[in-house]
Amino acid sequence: MGVAQLILIEGMIGSGKTTIAMRVGDWLARRGENARVFCECAADHPIRTRAEDRLRAAAGPQAPGPPGRAGDATAAVSLRAYPAGQWRRLAEGCLRDGQTIILEGSFLQNSVMPAFIDGAPVRTVTEICTTIQRQAAPAEPLPSCRPLFPGASRPRHREP
Repeated sequence: MGVAQLILIEGMIGSGKTTIAMRVGDWLARRGENARVFCECAADHPIRTRAEDRLRAAAGPQAPGPPGRAGDATAAVSLRAYPAGQWRRLAEGCLRDGQTIILEGSFLQNSVMPAFIDGAPVRTVTEICTTIQRQAAPAEPLPSCRPLFPGASRPRHREP
């Protein structure tokens, strides 16, 4: 049995995030690990962002639940109206339950990029990243970023 961890799969639309997340989850399950995959539009996704709520609304007839942990009626009093501690709660739950959590597109794509798109100052974007990093740190997040262009060759390290 391995150590519970938070795995973040990021990348552009169509780059294979869902496929990789599902394959990693299946691989861990075959090894007897306690693992759970959350794809972007999952109704019970533990991280709620405005971008993901828009995806959920477009994906199905059910209206998205309140911001925060899915099924959690807690609403934050913040400019973003999403609970500030949701990444911390996720990390704590991951460790408490001994579970590896695999999130698709939740950090960069749906938590950080909307701030850029909305024209937020660099300071705000940095604050978002720092807060998420600090809150998720106990679960030792393992980020994985899919290439921008799946067929593109990867840069190679050159020896001096």
